[in-house]
Amino acid sequence: MKNIKISAVLTLIALCVALMLSACSDDNKKNNEQTALNQQENKAENEKAKEQELVNYPGFSNISFLNAVAECLGKDATSVTKEDVLDIRYLAVGPEDDGTITVYVGMKDYVDKAYSADVTIEELKKYVKTARIEDATDVSCDFGIFENLEIFEFYNVEVQDVSFVNNYSQLVFGYFDSNGITDVSSLENYNPQTLIELDFTGNDIVDWSPLYHIKEKVIVNFSVQHMTDESGNRVELPIVVTLADMLNSELGTSSDTQQSETQNGGENIQENENEDEKIQEQESQIMYDIDWGTLFE
Repeated sequence: MKNIKISAVLTLIALCVALMLSACSDDNKKNNEQTALNQQENKAENEKAKEQELVNYPGFSNISFLNAVAECLGKDATSVTKEDVLDIRYLAVGPEDDGTITVYVGMKDYVDKAYSADVTIEELKKYVKTARIEDATDVSCDFGIFENLEIFEFYNVEVQDVSFVNNYSQLVFGYFDSNGITDVSSLENYNPQTLIELDFTGNDIVDWSPLYHIKEKVIVNFSVQHMTDESGNRVELPIVVTLADMLNSELGTSSDTQQSETQNGGENIQENENEDEKIQEQESQIMYDIDWGTLFE
């Protein structure tokens, strides 16, 4: 009888232990699940915070552009500082045939070489770093933070607002090309002492008057005329039309017309008109040959 009681007690104890172990196992499982859930939440929060940190970087609003610039600098995007951006002296941005955008970055050593007359393209390439932006996206919104640029080249990327150029107080050469620019009114007071050229080739500027104060430095159109020299070799002749050239041409045409009418006293008007038409046809043919387009229309 005594043995039976002892056996029953032992069985009860074993059952209690089993229940306790089972409860502990359930608790551990729940704890592990909660820990995993917390880790996932923390990871998501950290990623969100990191993304927010990039977005909040002073001046950068396009993360893809920031990543490309960081790659050119050889740094992680989160470690790029304002000083790093200000050290950039050359920036070029343009699309590729596959729809990606290439970013070109050069520092002080690049622009120093670029100003040299005897430098070759191959030499310059050594001082430029490149990176790709896979998704075609608006990068012009961040152009303004590169305040120490001396040279920029923005080709076939949409630019709706050129006011960021006012930040470039050390600009020497600036090249816009086919950016869809129509308004330059925000540059009416822009005139850094360093400026040599500001090119707007391929853009449809509605009103050039905000740039009259720097008309000698503003390029309205750049093209290349293909010619044959005396030896029969094919050569390229660059044709540069500044804003000053355009205004002088318009003024000269107006002045010549008025002078002709005054001298003739209204006589032989029909003959003069026919002659003017011939001259205009010749000028139109010349402009077509050198690809000036509709510059003086």
